[in-house]
Amino acid sequence: MVYVWRVLSEDPGASHGQLAPLRFDVWLAQARKRSPKEIPPLWLVIVQTLISLAFLILGAQLFVGQIVSLAELLNVNATVLTLIIAPIATELPEKLNSVLWVREGKDTLALGNISGAMVFQSCIPVAFGIAFTTWTLELVPLISALLASAAGGWTLILVLKRRLTTLSLVFNGILYFVFLAIVLLHT
Repeated sequence: MVYVWRVLSEDPGASHGQLAPLRFDVWLAQARKRSPKEIPPLWLVIVQTLISLAFLILGAQLFVGQIVSLAELLNVNATVLTLIIAPIATELPEKLNSVLWVREGKDTLALGNISGAMVFQSCIPVAFGIAFTTWTLELVPLISALLASAAGGWTLILVLKRRLTTLSLVFNGILYFVFLAIVLLHT
């Protein structure tokens, strides 16, 4: 949080580079043989947002259906398989976007993307899970929660001691592989 505040307050113009034009505006401009507008019309922004949201929902449904099918095919618990696959499938594209934006000098966008994704992942799905699912915490999900807490605690200690390095985060990767081993042994 402190880093976000420092980046935004010390150099607010650090990543005000030109963003790519709205995709639908580009298509509309090409159809009309014009150039895209610097600020697209609100109705076009809303249409593109709603269509993107529809594809996001359909993609999520497809992803969940395939996880369930794969779990049945492999004869493993769908929750366990989800704990392995979902973090990689959902967060890796976010990280790639952020890396690309940093490379383009859009560090504020990259930071907002990562912190926004983390806040969303830690709040919204958890809130829905707590509110709308039955609570049957089995051994493997409990171990997953404990290992995630250990990784978070380790990272917090490193940050507070100002010793957060790439090498020091290898411990978190080891915890992930410990989790994978437990899952494979448990199934």
